[in-house]
Amino acid sequence: MKKLFKSKVLKGVIGTLLCICILFAVAVIGINAYMISFSKKNFVTVDELKADSYDCILVLGAGLWSGKPSPMLKERLDFSLEAYNKGCSDKFLVSGDHGTKSYDEVNAMKDYLVENGVSADCVFMDHAGFSTYESMYRARDVFKAQKVLIVTQKYHLYRAVYIARQLGILDDHIFMMNSGDVLELDDEKAEIVETVQTGEILVDGLGVGDVGNIVLRDRQHLAEDGILIVVLTLEKGSNQLLAGPDIVSRGFVYVRESELLMEEARQVLQEAVEKCLSGRYVDWSRIKQVIKDTMNDFIWKRTKRKPMILPIIMDV
Repeated sequence: MKKLFKSKVLKGVIGTLLCICILFAVAVIGINAYMISFSKKNFVTVDELKADSYDCILVLGAGLWSGKPSPMLKERLDFSLEAYNKGCSDKFLVSGDHGTKSYDEVNAMKDYLVENGVSADCVFMDHAGFSTYESMYRARDVFKAQKVLIVTQKYHLYRAVYIARQLGILDDHIFMMNSGDVLELDDEKAEIVETVQTGEILVDGLGVGDVGNIVLRDRQHLAEDGILIVVLTLEKGSNQLLAGPDIVSRGFVYVRESELLMEEARQVLQEAVEKCLSGRYVDWSRIKQVIKDTMNDFIWKRTKRKPMILPIIMDV
């Protein structure tokens, strides 16, 4: 009895721990997903940088190797130099760990920037950037930076941008714009003033904007599966079948290598057309629909493809 009780208790404890682990994992995934979606709109590449856009270039520490910037930190510093050379800002703020005399990230970063042509007067050092949060709030409260270009690797950038926005470093300078929004700028403010209709404009030969979704869909269909043209001749007035149906293939199969398939398709199609013509009320739209349905069904069963079917009916 005691063993049974202990077994139930153990199973209960294990089940509870599993539930806690699952809930923790879901929470972590959810928080990461929210942070990524919240932050990624503020990412910029080197090509997207603009001159005189930032109060300073904030470089976050990433460790030292033998007193020199680690490869990861060197990558951040090199990117900041590209931004500096593009004129994004004339000031650097290097933030890192200087907790002891023997470990000094900030001076190592400053020395690297100076060695690469930056004036020492342009580099400001935050010796207490022990974490991303501390680097961000000190940039705001101690160094009074309002618009900051944060330089770090992508995996870290989501968290850094999220913290910066929560601290208000970036919010006043960010406009979440949709396609068509008009941003008006003057010496005092910037605001979204109106929205204009916009979208993709397609240029096709001499035509601009005259290619619609239907045309694009047909072109894609032709490119992927080709076309089968069905030609038949009816007697005018009586609708008797005089010739055909003949099948012409373009972009579907090479006819000489698929003669058996084409002949089978022609026979199936002829039976369907003759059955349709034997009805009491027959019009061309019904004949064309029968041709399309019969060919689509036959070709799909034999090849698992759906070429465009184009019926052509002539009367003589």
